Amino acid sequence: MNVPGHKSPGILEKNAPEAPRIHKHFPIRLTRRKKDGSIVLISKSKAIQKIQQIITPASMKHALSGPDAEKWKEARDALALAYEERLLPKNKNFQDRFWTRVGEVGGQAVAEELLRAGDPAFAKTLKGWAKKTPQEMFDYYADLNLRSPEVQNYLQKTNSREIPLMDQFSSGMIDEVLRNSDGRIGNTQLDSANDLIDHFLAKDKGKAESLMREFTERVIKGRDKETLKQWVSGYKEPELQAGTAQRVIESGVFDKNPLEAAEFANSLDSTKAKRSALSSAYARLAGGVNGHDPNITATELNAMEDGPERDFALNGFAHGLVRKDPEAAIQWASSISNEGFRKVVTKNITKRINAEVLPRLSSQEAGQN
Repeated sequence: MNVPGHKSPGILEKNAPEAPRIHKHFPIRLTRRKKDGSIVLISKSKAIQKIQQIITPASMKHALSGPDAEKWKEARDALALAYEERLLPKNKNFQDRFWTRVGEVGGQAVAEELLRAGDPAFAKTLKGWAKKTPQEMFDYYADLNLRSPEVQNYLQKTNSREIPLMDQFSSGMIDEVLRNSDGRIGNTQLDSANDLIDHFLAKDKGKAESLMREFTERVIKGRDKETLKQWVSGYKEPELQAGTAQRVIESGVFDKNPLEAAEFANSLDSTKAKRSALSSAYARLAGGVNGHDPNITATELNAMEDGPERDFALNGFAHGLVRKDPEAAIQWASSISNEGFRKVVTKNITKRINAEVLPRLSSQEAGQN
């Protein structure tokens, strides 16, 4: 994660000033002074120990309240530096754990500050926020206008998109309503989830569809294909059928015969659900699941007549190519016939390339130097 000012100039230079110590409950110094007076980084084991101290509830409470209310920002910078200097193993997920803790303790106040700043960490705080104060998040999300200048500025600065942002909110909320002491999803939890989805269905259909995607993802595990097909078809509301169809296809239940996913999409009654499902199906075909040759699908797409079905299939196909062949993804998105939809898809593909592909290429180049 790029964080402004995450590395102080000269921190590794000889005779550079020592990093300041903050609250005794919040140790984040990642440097030490040698006998000759020079400043060097601490060992990896010490760095891991300090970062683990940062993400404890007691430390975060001091960092987000009282006289230390801004200290979490120093911790963020220290965490970024520790990753840059390769002091922390990536598989420990320290960043995710840190931001989850920030969300738990900071709640709406910190989340709004990150949103205003266009900080990508905003989305990372949502899980912790939902866990600690779910009602506060519910009220905030219910009133949140995703088309507001503030949200659009955040999406632009972070190369993010509206639907994944909605899904991150939905993920935290669904996790909380399905939470049970024994780890099982029972009728009580299912009823709560359905009530939540119904509430948003009456208020904001896009958010209801997002909640349905996240709900579906958690309850379809282990279900056979025919049961899932019937389950999807049983929803008559277009948004709910679209959300379930998308996640069922993305679960891989059709991957043994990936062409069947497109057939299933075309069988759906709801036009909205059919188009969402087509996008999901063609994304998996582009990804070459189960050895499928994407060139076969490309030939099929070129032979299809222009229209909504082809456009939504192209949307999925382009998204499925983003990580494998970003240039081809842009080309396929540009062949969408509907001008407005073409602009939206091309913009979203470009954002994904900027967020997912270019950083990976830069990291690979840095590793080779």
